[in-house]
Amino acid sequence: MDILKFIISFIPAAVRGIIIILLCGLLSGCYTEFDPDIRQPEVLCLNSEIIAGSPVEVRVTHTWRYTDEPINEYNDDMAVTDAEVSLYVNGCEYEQLQPTEREIMQYGYPYVYHYYQGTYCPKAGDELRIVAVSERYGSAEGETRVPAAPVIEKTEWKLGSPKINNHTLQCTLDVHIYLHDVADTKDYYMFGYDIVNPSVPGEPIFFPDTAEWITPYMYGILSCYTLDYSHEPIFSEYMSAFEMINGSIGYTMFSDVQFSGSTYPLHIIFTLEHYIESNDIEELWHSVMHLKISSLSLSYYNHLMTLWQFDEGIAGMLGEVGLGTPVHGYSNVSTRAGIVAAGNISDIALDLGDALKEMWGQTQK
Repeated sequence: MDILKFIISFIPAAVRGIIIILLCGLLSGCYTEFDPDIRQPEVLCLNSEIIAGSPVEVRVTHTWRYTDEPINEYNDDMAVTDAEVSLYVNGCEYEQLQPTEREIMQYGYPYVYHYYQGTYCPKAGDELRIVAVSERYGSAEGETRVPAAPVIEKTEWKLGSPKINNHTLQCTLDVHIYLHDVADTKDYYMFGYDIVNPSVPGEPIFFPDTAEWITPYMYGILSCYTLDYSHEPIFSEYMSAFEMINGSIGYTMFSDVQFSGSTYPLHIIFTLEHYIESNDIEELWHSVMHLKISSLSLSYYNHLMTLWQFDEGIAGMLGEVGLGTPVHGYSNVSTRAGIVAAGNISDIALDLGDALKEMWGQTQK
């Protein structure tokens, strides 16, 4: 293996990529349909993304065969709605989760989403276990521990590189988030963001055809045009040099392996676009950027790593065409179907209104 790595190191990056593509094409050309007709019993599948401070929700489904008839996802044929689902907190049964449903939109169609919900809001340090029992599909259980919230010492940010196009201001948002890690523990993190835009009502308009008064709204719309991963190397800590050379895209999860017990200045650069419908309405300037650092349970981190390996990693690509071991989905559920994981979020809210308005004014001079 060391000899192979030595030889590969002398092959130009572009040539390495071409070799892999040719090998993938060669092997994929040998595919043929094969159905051994080995029937496996359907089992329960549990999926629960538990967030500290929010009631526990569990999605209960059953497994199905890939070659079976397509499942009608809009009727939610895979959902198991008659199971008994119990939540255990720190070793004691706390409550029975109740079957619940809500309507969501998927691919432009209404979709009834079935899940089980409880009343307990977990806190850091809780050991949680979810047990589901179905008369038809048997039982399944999974457990996880809620991690402590990330410690953010301070946040520094600045706007730059303004460009104006009609009512749209484009600029960069350069952020340093100083994340302090606790020593003597193995911790896992993920970065994310959300944007909340303001709106203000306009003057009501009367429509004679329907005899209705309609109140129009004006919006200040801030959006993220791009997020530049290249300025933060820690996002690629799990990527090999070969994967980085060949253009794999990193996810925004990472561990404390490089800064355990110390403070790390997480560096993020966004390119933002801010559309202002009316420049003289103060409220429309105050869009809020929510930067979110999440602590992850080990099960959550392993699940994300598996997704990355399958979607972007060299192991997933080679495994798909028979050149390596296939990447199998990670599961900590007793039936090996699904994931029970936990996270704890620290939210950093940035009101960019004053800085955006000042930048807009400077560009008009």
